[in-house]
Amino acid sequence: MRASVLFCLLLSTPATLPAAPQSPTGPPARSDPVTAPVMAPGDPRIEYLRYLQLTGRAPLEPLMILPLASRAATRVEGRGPWGAFFGTTRGTRTFGPIQIGLTPVRLRAVFNSDFPDAGNDGALWAGRGISSSLEAGLFATLSPVSVQFAPVVHFSQNRDFDTVPMDEAGYSEFIYPWHPKRIDLPQRFGTDQVRGIDWGQSAVAMTVAGIRARYGTMNLHWGPARYNPIIMSENAPGFPHFSLGSAEPFRLLGSRWEVSALWGTLRESDFFDDDPDNDRRYLSAFVGDVQPAFLPGLTLGGARVFYQYFPEDGLRPADYLRFLETLWKWSRRTSDNPSGEDDRDQLLSLFGRWVFPESGFEVYAEWARNDHSADLRDFIRQPDHSRAWTIGFQKALGGARAEYLLGAELTQLGRNMTAQVRPTPVYYTHHKVIHGYTHLGQMIGAMIGPGSESQRFELTRFTAQGATRLAFTRVRWDNDYYFEAMAPTTWNANDISNTLSLEQAVFLGSFLLSAEVAWIWRLNRNFILGRDAHNLRLQLSLGRY
Repeated sequence: MRASVLFCLLLSTPATLPAAPQSPTGPPARSDPVTAPVMAPGDPRIEYLRYLQLTGRAPLEPLMILPLASRAATRVEGRGPWGAFFGTTRGTRTFGPIQIGLTPVRLRAVFNSDFPDAGNDGALWAGRGISSSLEAGLFATLSPVSVQFAPVVHFSQNRDFDTVPMDEAGYSEFIYPWHPKRIDLPQRFGTDQVRGIDWGQSAVAMTVAGIRARYGTMNLHWGPARYNPIIMSENAPGFPHFSLGSAEPFRLLGSRWEVSALWGTLRESDFFDDDPDNDRRYLSAFVGDVQPAFLPGLTLGGARVFYQYFPEDGLRPADYLRFLETLWKWSRRTSDNPSGEDDRDQLLSLFGRWVFPESGFEVYAEWARNDHSADLRDFIRQPDHSRAWTIGFQKALGGARAEYLLGAELTQLGRNMTAQVRPTPVYYTHHKVIHGYTHLGQMIGAMIGPGSESQRFELTRFTAQGATRLAFTRVRWDNDYYFEAMAPTTWNANDISNTLSLEQAVFLGSFLLSAEVAWIWRLNRNFILGRDAHNLRLQLSLGRY
């Protein structure tokens, strides 16, 4: 009841912020020439554009399927407290029909005093000690072709810290201990320093008649969640993939649509097993969203992913359209397979975001499944079987000298009550695709990982000089392991992180400098009752966008 009252108050409170006159959904989408590289997940312009939508100073474009086309960057220029900083043509030169320019440059450094703690940082794995990454590159366009080369150089000091000893024949000593041989999620990336060069946000694309074909390693972020999208996030290095879909939102029956199909390759880390024959997995996926013409500010969408090992005899035609497969498990039953089981795993999600510029408020949610329903009757009876969800809101608040943004996001990946009566998979793990939903040892989905839950609350203050953010985050790690393996004998040994962080961002010429200090209090780390740990996390980021 209290949450409902608070929600209604937030929704009804007007946003006392200046609003530029805008069409609710902006001008019709069109295929403008590329004048800048696409905006990848983690680009601060995306979060700022989302804030401008709340305050009525930017059209309500979807912002649900990232990376974004470069045209969206023009929505940021000259608007709000940060309007003078971002520019879409910075570093771009034109030579006849060819455009050449710089991709965003970003230097990141992370220090963890006692144990690894970070996320949504792509190729970087921030272990204990100092970790850093540098991203920079070039792009070129010769319509209809565009090329972007933006590699990432990364380093992790990877100092020693307490891990759970593992001794599984044929597996690394650093495998994930809570669901061993079910997910490639190392506790630690070996004992040496970690160095590498990743392809980062590199891609080659061709756009014809509003349809874009692209091959690259760009990070993906699907859905409205800001920190824990369930299906696709920027937590892991981008995996090699080919995608085919709409270059910009297009109009159909008065509504605006986006669609994209994707086929990619996932790879094993160096710290999982000793079998060289299972190092690669095949992934196929589909994502789309729509903005109904009769409900301004609302965006609805969905995504479906299948991943499996590459067959010895090669992929069959059906494997390329696996995401169109029936939703019901029993429709695949045969005399040789009476249960309808297969050798691949699926993830499915539905998501939505509703923005109310008049109140400076948005609410968003994602609901997902990790297991097929047997049939329609089964879905109606237990739609929450193997479910996960994320829900959040943001509220813009005006001030005399600054603008404020209040936000919260809650994510639940743990099993629910149906696990007491039927087999229920642990999110992102699989009994046949034993590497799980990972790439190079990091989660592709929500950064909190298998069976976990999180709550985050934050307040951001925007000024013309930068921004200040105060946040509190709570994570209860791998509930599924705890309640299955430990709860019968130990009722209070949940592994829980409580993080209080303060971040300050300032503009330095054409650069954005961001510094964060966070204190993490970890209760019962590694599910050892009474073994609490404390970690100081310091982060610095210097970027030019």
